Amino acid sequence: MAHGYKFYESSLSHLVDSLVQLPDVPWKQIQRIIALCPRVDMSPCTVSLRQHIAVCASASYLTRSGGSHHDKLGIYFISLVKCIPKLHWNLSKNQIKLEEEYVAFLLCSKICNTLLQVNQNKEQVYSSLTECIQTLLGTVLNIDLVKEGDSEKLLNFSAPSLLGLIDGMGKYLQDNPGSVCEQIISLTTSSLLNLLRSDEFTILADTWLSISRSHPPHPMETLPHKLLNKLLQLFRTQIDSIEDKDLLLSIFTAIQAFIDVENARMYPKFKQQNIVSRSSCVSTAAISALCECLDVTTLLITETFVYQHYQKLNNLFNTSVNLKTPDLLRVPLRVSCVKNIGLLTNRFPLFVDDAMEIYKQMLFGPSTNLSLLHIASCLEPVSRSTADHQSSNFQRTAYMRRSNRPKAENVYTTSLDTLRKAIISSLISVISAVHETNHQLCQGFLSSASNQLLIIGDQDNQLVISNNAVRVLGAIATNLSDFETVKMVIQIFRHKICNPPSHLDTQMIKQLGDILLYGNDKSYSEVLSLFMHISSKAFPESKSNKDTSEHHGFRHCSFTVIRTLEKVCSKLDNPQRLQDLIPWLLEVFVQRSLEMQKVCEREKSTLKDQAGNLGVLLPVFAILMGRIKRVETVNTRVQRLFRDFWQICVVMNFVTRGLGQYTEEWYAGVEAVACKTPLMSSMGADTFLQHDLQYNSALKLEGIAQEGEFRVAISEHLHAPELNAIIYRMNYGQCTFFLSAYHIELMRVSQPNYTCYHLFHYLQDKGIQKDKSGIYSCFEHMCTHMFQLHIDHVTQQSRDEGRQAHLENLVQFLLVKFNHCVKRIRLTADKWLSKLIDKFNHLLWSEEVLKCLTHLTQELVKAVKNTTSEQGIIREVSVPYEPGTMNIAEENQERQNMLNDFSKRFAAILKESVKFAPLEKLEKLQDYEDQLKSSIKGLNISLEDMNIPMDRKMEHKLYYNASLNSATNRSKFYGHIEGMKSLVTFQGADFDFVGMVLKKMEQALTEWKQNPTGSIEAIEAAVNHTAAFLICEEKLNRKALRALCWVPVTCFTKESVRIAANCWEWTVSKRPEFETQLLMENIAAWKWTVNHRIGLFSPTVPCKRPVVTDNKLQELSSLAPNCEPHRLWIRFLTQRFEVIKYKSAKQVELFTSLFHTTLPLTAHNTSILSNHVSAIGPRFEFLHLGLLLLQNDIISNELNQSILRERLYTAILDYFCVPTQWPCYTTAECLTDVGVLNKFWDTLFHDKKYLKSILVPTTISPDSIQMTNGMLGPNMYNIDGTNSPSSRSRSLSVERSKANSVVMKKTSKMGDYKSKYHLKKRNLILFLIHHEIERLYTWAQPLSDSAPSDEKKTNFVYKNFSEKSWNDYMHLAWTCHPKVALSLALRVRSSDSIYRSIRLFVKSAPANFYDCVEALPFIATPQNVKHDLPQLVHMLAWTPASPLEVLTYFSKEYQENPITGMYALQSIQSYPCETLLFLVPQIVQAIRHDAYGYVRQIIYWIATLSPIVTHQVIWNMKTNMFLDEEAEQIDPIIGSTLNEYIQDIKSTMSGSFLEFYNREFDFFDSVTEVSSIIKPYPKGPERNAECLRALKDIKPNRFGTYLPSNPDSVIIGIDYTSGKPMQSAAKAPFLATFIVKDCPVTEMQSFDAKKANLHVGVTRKSCIFKEGDDLRQDILALQIIEFFLKAFQSIGMEVYLKPYRVVATAPGSGVIEVVPDSKTRDELGKKTDETLYHHFIKTYGDENSVGFQNARENFVKSMAGYSIVTWLLQIKDRHNGNIMISNTGHIIHIDFGFLFESSPGGNMGFEPDIKLTEEMIQIMGGSESAPFKRFSELVVRGFLAVRPYCEAICTLVSLMMGTNLPCFRDDALRKLRNRFQPHFSDRDAANHAKKMIRDNLLNKRTVIYDKIQYYQNEIAH
Repeated sequence: MAHGYKFYESSLSHLVDSLVQLPDVPWKQIQRIIALCPRVDMSPCTVSLRQHIAVCASASYLTRSGGSHHDKLGIYFISLVKCIPKLHWNLSKNQIKLEEEYVAFLLCSKICNTLLQVNQNKEQVYSSLTECIQTLLGTVLNIDLVKEGDSEKLLNFSAPSLLGLIDGMGKYLQDNPGSVCEQIISLTTSSLLNLLRSDEFTILADTWLSISRSHPPHPMETLPHKLLNKLLQLFRTQIDSIEDKDLLLSIFTAIQAFIDVENARMYPKFKQQNIVSRSSCVSTAAISALCECLDVTTLLITETFVYQHYQKLNNLFNTSVNLKTPDLLRVPLRVSCVKNIGLLTNRFPLFVDDAMEIYKQMLFGPSTNLSLLHIASCLEPVSRSTADHQSSNFQRTAYMRRSNRPKAENVYTTSLDTLRKAIISSLISVISAVHETNHQLCQGFLSSASNQLLIIGDQDNQLVISNNAVRVLGAIATNLSDFETVKMVIQIFRHKICNPPSHLDTQMIKQLGDILLYGNDKSYSEVLSLFMHISSKAFPESKSNKDTSEHHGFRHCSFTVIRTLEKVCSKLDNPQRLQDLIPWLLEVFVQRSLEMQKVCEREKSTLKDQAGNLGVLLPVFAILMGRIKRVETVNTRVQRLFRDFWQICVVMNFVTRGLGQYTEEWYAGVEAVACKTPLMSSMGADTFLQHDLQYNSALKLEGIAQEGEFRVAISEHLHAPELNAIIYRMNYGQCTFFLSAYHIELMRVSQPNYTCYHLFHYLQDKGIQKDKSGIYSCFEHMCTHMFQLHIDHVTQQSRDEGRQAHLENLVQFLLVKFNHCVKRIRLTADKWLSKLIDKFNHLLWSEEVLKCLTHLTQELVKAVKNTTSEQGIIREVSVPYEPGTMNIAEENQERQNMLNDFSKRFAAILKESVKFAPLEKLEKLQDYEDQLKSSIKGLNISLEDMNIPMDRKMEHKLYYNASLNSATNRSKFYGHIEGMKSLVTFQGADFDFVGMVLKKMEQALTEWKQNPTGSIEAIEAAVNHTAAFLICEEKLNRKALRALCWVPVTCFTKESVRIAANCWEWTVSKRPEFETQLLMENIAAWKWTVNHRIGLFSPTVPCKRPVVTDNKLQELSSLAPNCEPHRLWIRFLTQRFEVIKYKSAKQVELFTSLFHTTLPLTAHNTSILSNHVSAIGPRFEFLHLGLLLLQNDIISNELNQSILRERLYTAILDYFCVPTQWPCYTTAECLTDVGVLNKFWDTLFHDKKYLKSILVPTTISPDSIQMTNGMLGPNMYNIDGTNSPSSRSRSLSVERSKANSVVMKKTSKMGDYKSKYHLKKRNLILFLIHHEIERLYTWAQPLSDSAPSDEKKTNFVYKNFSEKSWNDYMHLAWTCHPKVALSLALRVRSSDSIYRSIRLFVKSAPANFYDCVEALPFIATPQNVKHDLPQLVHMLAWTPASPLEVLTYFSKEYQENPITGMYALQSIQSYPCETLLFLVPQIVQAIRHDAYGYVRQIIYWIATLSPIVTHQVIWNMKTNMFLDEEAEQIDPIIGSTLNEYIQDIKSTMSGSFLEFYNREFDFFDSVTEVSSIIKPYPKGPERNAECLRALKDIKPNRFGTYLPSNPDSVIIGIDYTSGKPMQSAAKAPFLATFIVKDCPVTEMQSFDAKKANLHVGVTRKSCIFKEGDDLRQDILALQIIEFFLKAFQSIGMEVYLKPYRVVATAPGSGVIEVVPDSKTRDELGKKTDETLYHHFIKTYGDENSVGFQNARENFVKSMAGYSIVTWLLQIKDRHNGNIMISNTGHIIHIDFGFLFESSPGGNMGFEPDIKLTEEMIQIMGGSESAPFKRFSELVVRGFLAVRPYCEAICTLVSLMMGTNLPCFRDDALRKLRNRFQPHFSDRDAANHAKKMIRDNLLNKRTVIYDKIQYYQNEIAH
């Protein structure tokens, strides 16, 4: 069957399996299967292979479900039966048969059997089946129809269908004989009578044979015979139901006639036939039909025809085709004849004598057929076997040698055995039936058989007769329970075996073996003694041929004896007989060894030369020991025999495997004996071991010669030099005794059910203890070694409840032995206990272990108090643990010492438990601590005083408090459920608890969905009720369990997961048997969150960076995924893992699958885990769980370990594929994440020892080496950017023509390489995590000197990472993922090697970075652009960079290049036009370097899209057309170009765009005209009055105008009283206030005041309109300040800056936004002489008031922001006139006339970088106060936050350097870049910022400069 059909069949089979298990399956589910079946309502009804499979599946469901939906399915099957004769079979040639059977036969048989079994309407079923069978019979039995019909359909479908229906009916009636009905009887008998007509049958048979000739050889060509066979089988099931004797007689007569005719007809066909010829198939079918006819005849015959039938059967048996060739085809017929003779005799016992004569003639005649088969079996060539190596040189004839040697099975031998067994079996059935009444019959036959043994010759007939006689005797003795008869047979065999030696000896021994197996108990002992006699006689005393003793004749039987014993041991079922065989075999073994010793002494040879005579017995031992239980208690004789056996095995070296000296089968035998051997004992408590071994006869084997070898062997086994002195004092007996015990235990220790309890029996043996040679120490060392091996073996076992129970029992046993009265045993127990706890530390908090500790402590306390009882001194205490009793000392002081030692051990166990136990176990430990204190008064231990780490104590405290809080709730909810169940039970009502619980859960979750911000008390109650219901139920309710585990899926909140996790813990603690199912559902819910990308698996949304310059900047915190639910979930999983890791392999597999299905194997561009910085804690807690899974030695499959490790490493590195992020959450949360990373770093650091074991699987082919490398190894990415399997495997390729040794050598090298690769990869990850720890800790604790990294981390980084090694690690990072290499380069900026490597990588494979803007600077460098690097063309495929980043390509630093210009144009046009408002000054200045016109295209593109930006561009171009403020000196570079651009832009305006332009510029011109109007008036009241008058003449336009400084607000009015000329004599600046309404830039053009809502979003904006001042430097400073503010906002930093708006509209003209609600410090100082601190007190209240605190907080935030700004931008002239204080306490800097390298006093740079005066420090509470500390933290964090944007800020500045502003002097750009300290690490940068604060704190130059300003300009200070 094709693979697709097999899969289809398997799928339907699994579906049926599932449906059968479900109760009340709806009919719709079954209809889905029926729909796949043939359509019985269609004509013709068609059957395909798939439909056949569906029918069988439907029938299987109907049968297995107990008749579910039998009414509907039965109707369908009956309809299908009616369609069978006319079915259209849509099957191809290779689909006609399935598994050597026709599809039609299988289908019909299945349908028939199913209908009869299930359908209750039998009459309808029988009627349908009968009708169908009759129709098919009419088709296949009609000779004319057969000749004229479609032969293919007849052969392949009609005939198999008919046979299938009859077969199905016959099988059913055979199992249900009472179901026979008249319809079936009538059908069967009539069909038989029609078919048995001799003439017609012959014609019919020839017809079917003829139609099949076109399809040779076809199985259906013998259909008439097969049909007859099936009908006869069906008829046999009905004979008892047929009462019509005449009908039976007619059928009997017809059958008899058919037998005669058919036998005669078939006789010629036997001539010259080949066994495999086509004719043989016809004859085989005919013979099968004849056999069935004989069986039926025997059932129908009456006494009248018995004798006649005997003769017919005898004739059929003896008929032969010819007398020279055996007739194999008729063997089944002869077997049937013999069987029917026996049946006939049993029916008619009067004819027993006739039958016995027939049997005698067959066996002792002998029958010609037997003789021919015997001759053919002897003459057929067979391969010589070397198995009988024990055969002697007995002289036999050539023919006898040929006949006696073992022969391979052949067809003649098989046929002979079959026929002989049939005769003997029939004979035995007859003898058994009449034995009670005719005892002489058996005796007579025994005499006849024994007489045949008197004449033994080599003639063929005589060989057959004697062989038959032996087999008959054996069968009689085996099957008759009469002991006298059996005894007679045994005596015959005893007399005849080897007397004289003959070929019958082996056969008689085999028959004796059968008597052992099946005879009675008396005969068993007789035969066993005979075997002992034969075995001893069969032993060859010498290898020479000189011996002519009586033993000479038994040697050829030795091998047969062994094989017979193997058969007896393997098939004997009587347990007592098996036990009796043990001492008998041991005695044979020992006796043989003694006989060997005599031979060796006589022939001067060694024992090992005779090893084969003992070794052949070892497989017998293996079989016997494998079938019995371990021998626990035996008598002294058997004990000594076992000890002798083992010492002989030691001497003969049978106990050592792998030497090549003996066969593996012998060692397996010794190993089997070891598993069942009783303990080696000194044989008495009152004797010394030396004395006990002195008279051991088995020790006389070799003598002292081997003592030296044994001592060396013992020394090598123990590996204990300190014991050598003892070992070399041991004598021969002690050596063999010790080696026997050692090898017994060594063989036992690897057995699955091994327990090491019995090892203490060696240590407690009085003989071993008293031995003066010190052998006790050797045994102690040996036992410790075996215990260690046992621990190692247990480690490899599956982690299930059985292993856990074994470990707990072992600990309990050792604790009992820890209190043994013998000190040496106590020390040994303590040592073993330590070893066990070190390997399985979870046993420390096992409840069973703690109970045992408590119980034993209490028993010891009782023993100290009560030393005696009524029986005397108490020496033993009964305990419920192995070994059942605890031996204690007699002296009370010794007992007290034991109690003290044990209590200290108890306390130590508790201490270690608290350190490592899961949190849920700590409460139990507290209880046991209390019990220990109460048991032993004065014991001072406490969990609080056990030197537990502080974090562990906090976890314990939090968990303990949570447990106390939840305990009450649990009791309440449990009481609810129990109470309801009790009430329902009392009332006898039928209540759906599951439905109630689930409905309540559903309602609670639905309510929460409707109001997610509401309370979740309803959810908490529903979840707890569900958990309580699960606990109360006797069986697991899967619906409730699923609802409980899937709560986080529906309600994914921190609180809901906390509630759910508590209920999960509650459930598994109360119902541990639900743990696996709960974990499975839990992991399924977890995978749902993975697939639906929520929480920790949320897609990482890139935050809008400050360089995007969008006013709608989104904070990083708003993009943070909700990871806290997953964090709690992970902690629950971690706790469960700690509990189950050593005791449940299935749950460990679930954890493994969790990671395999969650984490990808290779890095992808889209991360599975969120890369947001807020997810780092949960992410690494989850990965830490994965590392624990790897490092606990609980995953046995090495490939599985490697793949899981690769997944973990990939997930770790995936975090470092994104740019660095600063935390956007609280300091406490950040420190928590740092702790997680530190813990993860420590765990990963210890992964080194596990990496050394990473190997390629030992059985590996050359092909799989390449595959494994591609899956797990390096070179995921190549330098050329490809991912070629051929290049990856080049270094590890294996030539296919090399031998396996070469393959394994290369495999080993590859394993070493991969280990080194993973080790370097682990080092790289450790460095990256260490770097992230430093970053996050620096952010969390910016004022600390360094991160609290221990010396281990520092030494690791110092040792493994240097300038020389960076190149290798960069290549490694590249192979992992290109973005990891990029991340490493961005993190470690101080290394030239890293910088060179990343430039090479990006240049060589730029395609790997198309989606990574951060990589662009490494390829688009000024040098590469200058030299027109070919790879620059890749920039056109790069993801768009921000407008600010690409504008740098138009700066002076970069040479004009069309590719960079085109990329800049593409990038800018990919952003909304409004984002360019911020960059208008830089865009205009970029025209200076616009060689290819790309900036012009940008400007024209702006002019077509955004009128607001267009206006700003025009104003800025007007400003930059001239070099002077008076607009007299045009800029020679861009002046005329700008004028041209302005005109071009204006010329393109039209419609509303032009109207808006005219409206805005007319309005603004009218406002700026006020300055010209008031300028002639003198300063004072006149100018003020004129200003107010001129302002009143200006009227706002209803269709929308705006202030150039505020393009996001439309002017709806003017405050005409606000006009105020500013202080300037030569110039006439003035201030005016406008009423504005918020309006998006995109809607400004279409604004209409009449349609707008003028009551919402309305504010007042004051502006200063200046004339004659160059504002471009202020614009640049405020641009950078605004950029800083966006950088702070992007990470949620609470730093305040006020970048007020300034716009230059013409040379020397512009608009300045007035900072509202603020006054300069100078104004405050002139009003009063008080300090700023007193101003705060006066304005906001005293220091403790809320107002003051809020104002101080605002002051601190603004001070921090402006300190960063003034430091980095070097803003000078910071006198009190340029510093403002807002009403809310913020400090705001204004007037940025001195910037960068310009400063008052001739650019002398006198002022400090940050102004920190005494009054400022006073407001912050002093330099040691918390507010000042917060100020310092904000400064440091702010500096860290803006450092990544150093190049963006430099771009803003560099594009403006063409304006020749006064701030651009003395290499200002380079100094600006250096102030960001780009090559500093984050910690160094933080320290640098702290140094700046310290250096500028209360700097004297600040005071001096303020005084200078006071004296020069009267500015208050």
